[in-house]
Amino acid sequence: MFDMFKDSFNMSCDTREEQLAEVEALKSVYDESRVVIDDDPLVCGRISIEMEPLSKPLTVVANTEQGRHSAELSTLPPLNLVFRLPLEYPVVSPELSIECEWMDDSLISVIENRLADVCKENLGMSVLYFCCETVIEIVQGAVRELTEICLDSVPYGKKHEGYERYERILLDRALDQMADVVPCPRKTCQNPVLVSER
Repeated sequence: MFDMFKDSFNMSCDTREEQLAEVEALKSVYDESRVVIDDDPLVCGRISIEMEPLSKPLTVVANTEQGRHSAELSTLPPLNLVFRLPLEYPVVSPELSIECEWMDDSLISVIENRLADVCKENLGMSVLYFCCETVIEIVQGAVRELTEICLDSVPYGKKHEGYERYERILLDRALDQMADVVPCPRKTCQNPVLVSER
């Protein structure tokens, strides 16, 4: 029984070393600053994938309270391939997801589905490099067909309300810590008020 546990432990140590070696190889291919490993028992992190300059400018549109704003881009911001390697990887597929500020849910879904296929087709092999190249290929193909990107339809563009709530909670907690600040006693106001010493 102990020998079986020892063999399993040695295998997981060897597998982790192989996983870290794969990530180190990615750092040498893509630049060390673009590959980040998180502090976790499993090997996980993100790879920042930079896009080639666009062959034709792309218009980015955002609707705000002040009206409709647009700008032309010659290069798209990078996107992140987030990975988490199970202990059994590469015998099992890695957990992958895409983080991108300008991409809509449908394109993210297409990419993630294709990445799942790439991983299944290459079980037993290191696939992170293939996954990065697949992302680049899909995005370049999709961008060729686009004339504009509307930030109103992307997940990160919809998070404005959530961020305002986060900011409000953060401010409330900071004000709660201040001994010389209290809420206004008027029920209709409740704004923070500085207590003066008389």
